[in-house]
Amino acid sequence: LNINAHISLLFMQNLVATVLVSLCKILGIVSYPAFDLRVAVKWLPVDICFVCMLSSSFVAMRYLSVPMITVFKQLANLITVSGEFYLFGKSVTIGIMISFL
Repeated sequence: LNINAHISLLFMQNLVATVLVSLCKILGIVSYPAFDLRVAVKWLPVDICFVCMLSSSFVAMRYLSVPMITVFKQLANLITVSGEFYLFGKSVTIGIMISFL
C-alpha cells in the first residue's frame, strides 16, 4: 500500500474533530445551525484557499527544514502587520510588537 501520511493525518484530525463537535452538540455543550448548502457555497473559496495553504506547506516540508519554515511563517505575520499599518493605517499596539519577539 502506498499511503500518503499527510492526507491520512488530515483525514484523522478532521474525523476526530467532527466526532467531538457533534458529540458536544448532542450533549448541549455547543450549538450551531444545521448545514445549509448556500452558506457552504459562499465559504467554498475560503476552503479552497485553506487546502492550498496546507498543500503548499506539505510541499515546503519536502524541501526546507522545519526551522526555516518557522522563520518564513513568522516573517509572513510581520509582513501582514506591516502591510496593514502602511496600506490601511491600522495601529500596531505594544502587545502586537512584543508578540513578534
